[in-house]
Amino acid sequence: MSSQEITLKIPQEVVVELMKKVFKEEYKENMSEVLVSVLHNNTHALETILKATMGIIPKTKYKVGDIISINCNSVASWRFDETEMESRGYTSNGHLKVTIESINVYSIEPYTVRYNYWSKDEQRDVSDTYNLNEYSVIGLAEEYPLEL
Repeated sequence: MSSQEITLKIPQEVVVELMKKVFKEEYKENMSEVLVSVLHNNTHALETILKATMGIIPKTKYKVGDIISINCNSVASWRFDETEMESRGYTSNGHLKVTIESINVYSIEPYTVRYNYWSKDEQRDVSDTYNLNEYSVIGLAEEYPLEL
């Protein structure tokens, strides 16, 4: 079965009514209105809260400990000594291997990844973390090795 995405457009009034079902009787009117008002410009947060009220828990494609390939520009590559990174095998063809250190399924950038790089300013090996979304990931490193 193929994976398909379904997009729903739900009017603000319906969102308020759905949220009212979650809160205590004496707070539900105020809390629903406050959440929708405060988050009206943050569609990710409002969508996440609405999904939670409907019992929908986000899933991620990758898990903690997975080694994935990403585009170097997905992290703070301006810190890299590109020549040294390539010669040390950290990068190839603009790709970098990183390890997923933690996942926050409710974040717009759910993956916290750890990677090593050769710092052009410090001229030494540095380990760093960065937060990424699913679109930054090329795939599992074993499926997308740096040499491709």
